[in-house]
Amino acid sequence: PTPRPSRGFLIEHSYLYALLASRTRFLGSATGDYRTYYRGLYRDEAEGWLGSVGALAELGRATASRGIPASVFLIPELHDLSASYPFRDIHAKIAAAGRAAGLPVVDLLPGFEGYSPETALWVTPLDAHHNAEGQARIARGIYDAIATGLDPRTDRGGHAEP
Repeated sequence: PTPRPSRGFLIEHSYLYALLASRTRFLGSATGDYRTYYRGLYRDEAEGWLGSVGALAELGRATASRGIPASVFLIPELHDLSASYPFRDIHAKIAAAGRAAGLPVVDLLPGFEGYSPETALWVTPLDAHHNAEGQARIARGIYDAIATGLDPRTDRGGHAEP
């Protein structure tokens, strides 16, 4: 689900206020931590998950009927890239939905696994999105998958790992 932005004079005109408001909102949320939050997004009955499964199925049908290559690439969450990566089951769940839609699926986690400290891949210490090094690892994983034989035009139901 797409979060609804907060409105108001201070939040629209003060970066400091917006930062403090977002941190306060996160700390006071019922989710507790990022693991609980992400796990909630992929519950079988979660509206966003159901919409994603439907969108993957629609993408699979649309690309197959038009002969357009399409693939699903799973990008890891960057808080814990150790051998005990906490979202392997979610990767498997998304991969199953992609394959059910007739799309090749490539999990990019192997290209990140064991990287430490994970924060060296973050945009900032407070923003765990992929920085330039993280994006480069994603690009290498996609390139390697294609270079080693992933062909979305012919391997519609396959599964590849870089």
